Amino acid sequence: MQITTLVPAYKPQYLPDLLNCLRTQTRKPGKIIFSDDSPGGSYRAALFGDALAPLREGLDIECVEGPRKGGGYANMQNLLRVWNGRSPLIHLLLDDDAPTDAHARLDTFMAAFTRYNLTWEPQLRAALRL
Repeated sequence: MQITTLVPAYKPQYLPDLLNCLRTQTRKPGKIIFSDDSPGGSYRAALFGDALAPLREGLDIECVEGPRKGGGYANMQNLLRVWNGRSPLIHLLLDDDAPTDAHARLDTFMAAFTRYNLTWEPQLRAALRL
């Protein structure tokens, strides 16, 4: 299942760690969309600079201009508008948070959901006389 990672971007100093983690996830995101809300577009400049070229390799990256007003919430809304349902799932990743493996979290959730259903479904069927 394809996941698009959305990054409301403001602080370019965290980019190397962020890109490295995205590159080494169990399954790479199908698309990564950055919304650059940094002053003067410094995030975009750092993201596409020569120094980070090796970390961008193999990642499908798009960078759009952020709203420049309204703060982080407005930047997240901007990303959702840009994403516009391109993939079945999204992973909202703040630029200064320690990135996590979205697919691994999804697998963990689905395993727990399945265990829960297997435990309770027979009781529910009996109670509803199905």
